Amino acid sequence: MNIIGEKDTYIPGLRFLVQSCASFHSAIVNMAPRDYFVPMNRNHSTSQKGLSAFLNSNVRVVDKMTLGHGLGVIHYYNSNDQIFYENPTQHTLSMYIKGGYKTLRTDKDKAYGAPGRFCLMPKDAYSSWQIGGKQNFVHLYFNDNYIKRLAMTVFDYDPRAVSLPELTFKEVPELEAIVLQCILNQNWDESNHLLIEQSAVTVLSHLIRIVVGNRPLKHYKSGLTPRVKNRVLDYMHAHYAGKVSLAELAEVAGLSEYHFSRMFRISLSQTPHQYLLELKIEEVKKRIRKSSSTGQSLARIALDCGFSNQSHMGRVFRKITGMTPRRFIQTRG
Repeated sequence: MNIIGEKDTYIPGLRFLVQSCASFHSAIVNMAPRDYFVPMNRNHSTSQKGLSAFLNSNVRVVDKMTLGHGLGVIHYYNSNDQIFYENPTQHTLSMYIKGGYKTLRTDKDKAYGAPGRFCLMPKDAYSSWQIGGKQNFVHLYFNDNYIKRLAMTVFDYDPRAVSLPELTFKEVPELEAIVLQCILNQNWDESNHLLIEQSAVTVLSHLIRIVVGNRPLKHYKSGLTPRVKNRVLDYMHAHYAGKVSLAELAEVAGLSEYHFSRMFRISLSQTPHQYLLELKIEEVKKRIRKSSSTGQSLARIALDCGFSNQSHMGRVFRKITGMTPRRFIQTRG
């Protein structure tokens, strides 16, 4: 069942984010995902909120990222299991990545899963599932205050009227594209924190419109004012080497995360994530130019500029400049 309606239900802003990641329609069909059927042991604690919602289950964590402000995303693996799910603190939006054809919800909705299908499980909702065969799925966790604040700032909804229903195995192609290309196809490290947070906000904004109903968006046609833009850019320049979140930047601007992302792109013709990466690479270049006198190694420069390691810096450097850091050094000589 496709719960996307005609074009008037499409959120302005959804398209630009997906296009900034890639051409998302071809991505769904042609992208070559990682081998999701290989469970990874990363020694994650089972005391975390998401995993503890699975009662007496063999589910394994493949990867996870905490996004702040009650947002989090976890990639799971499971096979041939019986699951009882209940999360007393957060809402859960779940999407099947691979497998799931023999997975059945046993307490209601006698339908089967498949890659790309979504389930929405509000907090305190109880459900039971029969897992058949190998499958991978991703959960986006968010708290009630966050979704209500988002509904109020993006759609001007009365937050008291926002109530999330249970959804089981719904097909939402636009959300599937964002999750695949902008979340799952990225490395879940701090350098992509801002991109994944932007994607999560867009997913939840679209979810609100689906489950609550259509209403014209509070729409901004212009970008950031010069004063706000300078304040945001100053903040990014001062904190580029650390963990910069979308919520932080939106707070500096005095806007919601959703509208900040849109207005930032209007003003600078790129997303906050793209701007931050280019800012880091410019700093890398400056430090490379000075390395003959400072003695800084590429590995040290990578860490000081907010990259997880030298290899990670090299990948981003090449993507933005078209050459490796070592090639850049050679061109200077």
